[in-house]
Amino acid sequence: MVQDYLSDTVMAAMGIDLSEVAKCAEMIYDAWKRDASVWIVGNGGSASTAGHFANDLVKMARVKAFSVADMTPAVMAYGNDTGWDNMFAGALDVMMRPQDKLAAISCGGRSGNVIKAAEMFRRENRVVLTGDKRDTPLGSMEAFATVFVPVSDIRIQEDVHVMVCHVIAGMVAERTRG
Repeated sequence: MVQDYLSDTVMAAMGIDLSEVAKCAEMIYDAWKRDASVWIVGNGGSASTAGHFANDLVKMARVKAFSVADMTPAVMAYGNDTGWDNMFAGALDVMMRPQDKLAAISCGGRSGNVIKAAEMFRRENRVVLTGDKRDTPLGSMEAFATVFVPVSDIRIQEDVHVMVCHVIAGMVAERTRG
């Protein structure tokens, strides 16, 4: 079982579109050059990935990055008061600037709060990391870059998302640390 899981994870990681990963890194590097912020959203395991990604971008690459899910009091207040689909959008409406970027992470691609947050950003200011389904609201959304994980197992999707985030942070760090 362990060998199969690891093998399947490696195969899924090898199946991602590397040009889309490079485009994600390019958009985040552009945010750094413009002194813009990168906002990252996700639920459940993807919320954890968002926090980890924000940390890596700040520490490794000197990018102003924030996991919106980690703003617990604000997102809980917006969710409770205006509906859970607004929990990220409510906070972003106050905090984001026109030049800011968004990374939306969702395995299922159907989370209303992630979709609503992504809709707040222009196509060229958002990247999407999602599961294997291209016909979901998030997977079919126009974005500067979209990384699909070509496997239906959500555990593997989450693992590959973390790998992709590490690769992106490293690519950006190479340029910002020069």
